Amino acid sequence: MSRLSLGVAALFSLLFLPPARAADSSNLALDSLDAFNVTWDSPSENAHGSMPLGNGDVGINAWVEPSGDLVFYVSKTDAWDENAGLCKIGRVRVKFDPPLAPKDKFRQELKLRDGAIVIESKIRNQPSTIRLWVDADQPVVRVEAESALPVSCRAEVELWRVRELPMSSMDDYGYGGGKDPKAESYQKLTTLPDVVVTCSVPRVVWYHRNTRSLYPVCLEVQHLEMLKGQFADPLLNRTFGASLHGVGFAADGKQAIKSAMPATRQAFSVTVLSAPAETPDAWLAQLDRLESKTGKVDLAKAQIDHETWWRDFWTRSWVFIDGAADAQTVTRGYVLQRFMTACAGRGGSPIKFNGSIFTVEAKPGAPTEKPDGDPDWRQWGGNYWFQNTRLAYWPMLADGDFEMMEPWFRMYRNALPAAK
Repeated sequence: MSRLSLGVAALFSLLFLPPARAADSSNLALDSLDAFNVTWDSPSENAHGSMPLGNGDVGINAWVEPSGDLVFYVSKTDAWDENAGLCKIGRVRVKFDPPLAPKDKFRQELKLRDGAIVIESKIRNQPSTIRLWVDADQPVVRVEAESALPVSCRAEVELWRVRELPMSSMDDYGYGGGKDPKAESYQKLTTLPDVVVTCSVPRVVWYHRNTRSLYPVCLEVQHLEMLKGQFADPLLNRTFGASLHGVGFAADGKQAIKSAMPATRQAFSVTVLSAPAETPDAWLAQLDRLESKTGKVDLAKAQIDHETWWRDFWTRSWVFIDGAADAQTVTRGYVLQRFMTACAGRGGSPIKFNGSIFTVEAKPGAPTEKPDGDPDWRQWGGNYWFQNTRLAYWPMLADGDFEMMEPWFRMYRNALPAAK
């Protein structure tokens, strides 16, 4: 029987197979999956050489630069700013001392069955390994590094929304760019800056807070002024940000932490939160509770549970094609696209058709209105165009990935009263 036949019949055969044979069939799926891991043998110059990973709500784009720095963006499906733009949470730069030597037998692999990125390199000709994973059960990015010799580790938060700036282009956000007289209000819109919190404990906390909202202006442009005050503003007071922290780390300036001493193992986490809050202090209290809760989870058990989620996902259904010359290419496209939807399909907002949560800044000199260095920009803006969004969701019916459809249905259900 071909692997294509196995995949198409999987959901039916597993219902009737004895447990032992069902397990064998699932193992076959996982073994076949390993052939489609993405592996790189050289570092990346910038974010255009980044590797995506997510837990369905929180995502990262990760890469290692020739200098040996590990860099990753952090994102979340409902990190909406005051102008209805879906933003990144921030960027983290990790330096080791002595540094990684990525030109020496470098390997970066996306391990699909484990939902993890594993980076192998050397430090002073000794082996080192970095493991990144976004906890399947918690809104936490976890970074673990091991080396044959003791090293120091420094993790710094890098922000680009550091001052209030005009929005780059109204047309990109689908707001008309002044075609309607009332759209002149858009010309006054700005993007608000992020805030870095002064902490009494060794961690970095930052957030973006919507102290105003585009929502009333949208109602004006759509000639729906009569609806003002009838429905909750979905953007006002939404606050998104994160906490960077690690056991055995000390503060190193306002935006960085550093290991207290060299060690052969270093580990730290980024806890991410996006939620409405009446005040900044209220949001910070939510973040503290979340960090306390996730911090009590045993890391070894969390990793086992995380890998179990991903293996259950991959053995739920599968399609592997062989025979024709292009069979592997088609299978790779199917597997990796399903992986991308799993990385962003269980969050507070549906999957965005124009980049999901994995947008990066434009290449310098690119023929686009996108400002260089702005990973928050996306062509077609933050709106959900149904005819494009639906394309990510139709395959889920056949895959059996029904829980990933819920955010999409929820968005329309929540909008129904205003639509009526």
